[in-house]
Amino acid sequence: MDHTFLKRVVVYSLAKAGPGAMVLFTTLYYINTVGPKIYGEYALAISIVGVAEAALVNWIFVSIGRYFYDSSFSNNECFRTVFQLTAAISIAAIAGGFAAFFLLEDRHLGALLLLGTALFIAQSWYDLELQIAATQMLQTRYGVLALVRATLMLCAGVTSVYLSLGSYGLIAAAILGCSVPALSRTALRRWAGLRWLHVEVGLIRKLFRFGVPLAGSFLCMMLMLATDRLLLGWFNGPVEVGLYAASSDLTNLSVAFTLNVVNLAGYPAIVKAFENGGLAAAKPAMEVQAAVLLLVIGPFVLVFVSFAPEVARVALGHEYATVAPSVIPWIAVSTAVAGFRAFYADLAFQLGHQTQGQLFISVGAVVLNLLLGLLLVPKFGAWGAAVATAVTQIVALCASIGLGRAWALKLPFPPRPLLTIAVAFALAQTLALFMPQPTGITAFAIATTAVLSVYAAALIIADFAGLRSLLVKMLMRTANAGSS
Repeated sequence: MDHTFLKRVVVYSLAKAGPGAMVLFTTLYYINTVGPKIYGEYALAISIVGVAEAALVNWIFVSIGRYFYDSSFSNNECFRTVFQLTAAISIAAIAGGFAAFFLLEDRHLGALLLLGTALFIAQSWYDLELQIAATQMLQTRYGVLALVRATLMLCAGVTSVYLSLGSYGLIAAAILGCSVPALSRTALRRWAGLRWLHVEVGLIRKLFRFGVPLAGSFLCMMLMLATDRLLLGWFNGPVEVGLYAASSDLTNLSVAFTLNVVNLAGYPAIVKAFENGGLAAAKPAMEVQAAVLLLVIGPFVLVFVSFAPEVARVALGHEYATVAPSVIPWIAVSTAVAGFRAFYADLAFQLGHQTQGQLFISVGAVVLNLLLGLLLVPKFGAWGAAVATAVTQIVALCASIGLGRAWALKLPFPPRPLLTIAVAFALAQTLALFMPQPTGITAFAIATTAVLSVYAAALIIADFAGLRSLLVKMLMRTANAGSS
């Protein structure tokens, strides 16, 4: 395995570990203190902001990541164009938010809308800073930005809970967390040094052609992720959303954190290699990306599927015990499948300039998820929402792999690493099936360690990514050092 890739994985893991742990702690703190109703309102607001950001600005960030190494444009031209587009969308959002506020009769809903608009703007500029840092492979800056956001969000969130500010306070904490790093000295100096009024029509046109289908695709992806909560809110109210969102957020934050680290380490290198030498040059980096994504997916799915009741009891508390054990396994599967699709399978469309294909699949997935949700949610509630999402994600992944190879690029799928991971997962899952369900933190830790040890041992025996060879070398080096 490429040592440069592993180094970037380690650096990004360290950069995201602290912030990721703080965000997870903040989420669990909210879940266990504010109650399902308030957390449900907060979760709905976050979901709607996510849908808006995916539709309106995320395509800009992905497009600039795709074309940053394009020799046709300078870095300053790229930065200026991104600033102009993001600023224009932010101004439009402010106008739309205030217009909707004055049209709404429900003051509570209007206040949530204004706070949501502010969060949309703050989060957009924060995510832009993260994208620039990731594209330039500035791992330290990426980590500092994430740490500042997580720290401010935690402190402000705890304060808002203490002051009983309800969902308003939780959303305001998220706004503060995003705003400060987005307004850092480095960011302000970068934007101040640009000729704001000079428009790069050619670059905008290029980004537009590449990004508009992605905008639709991202919108569909976020709609698919938000449909379960929106349907639960429609049929069952915010309390049911809170019960479901607690399980969903716990699982998503855990799995998505690791998959994002792998993508941050691998994606810029894949794009750079592809721009310089085409598919043949990028193939080694792609194979590593696919193998490592599947490698890290395994442990999370094993734990969440095998020990869901104890995960729910330890992390979420008794209020969520009726819902969480039945939905956590399905959410774990859907998150893992969605992550592999987004961070690997969809590369065929993005690198092959066929983002319309990605949009086609995403629209189909939204329709399928909506139909399954309408069929299952009224009767089965949160469990139905989780099953609908998991089935949809699996179908979307299969479509992305098949149509991506047919319409865009034939991404490599290295058979030996994939088979090795599948066998290791099957052995560990077999052990979990024959183990009694653990009760208590100690028993849970022992059971988890046993299952993951089998998974790791199988990979080492098969010499996955040279792990066995590396361990042998380390042991021999240690033995030689001891004898001397």
